[in-house]
Amino acid sequence: MKKSRNIDNTAKIFSLDFIKNANVFRFSFVLKEDIKKDILIDAVNKSLESHSSFKVKLKSGLFWDYFEYNDKDFIVKKASRRSFNRFNYSKNNGYSIKVRYYKNRVNVDFFHMLTDGAGAINFIKSIISNYLDIKNNTDYNVNE
Repeated sequence: MKKSRNIDNTAKIFSLDFIKNANVFRFSFVLKEDIKKDILIDAVNKSLESHSSFKVKLKSGLFWDYFEYNDKDFIVKKASRRSFNRFNYSKNNGYSIKVRYYKNRVNVDFFHMLTDGAGAINFIKSIISNYLDIKNNTDYNVNE
């Protein structure tokens, strides 16, 4: 059985415009060295485990929309220089978050219905912490 959770009243307003005009905001962080994709993927997945409210997809109900657990893989991609493109949920496996990296910079786009700035910052801090923990773990092998 899939777990689901109701969205609050503000999110219901955002969901009305979900497909046509995604209300997305971005936070970025920059590290001293270039990002290693495999480590970033592991860090994001570990963060999604501890922040399960982000591991969801938006579903339409009879009277209102709701979030449902998303068991699909999270996609992390390399960004181009001009990376603030339209948020395509189907190409993002239904997630309302998009993680892209370019050299030493990581951009994390959030659909505003999912969280506010405080929740986004906590999630990003988790990604950074997990990334550095994995990177600095001498037993970690990127090829595993």
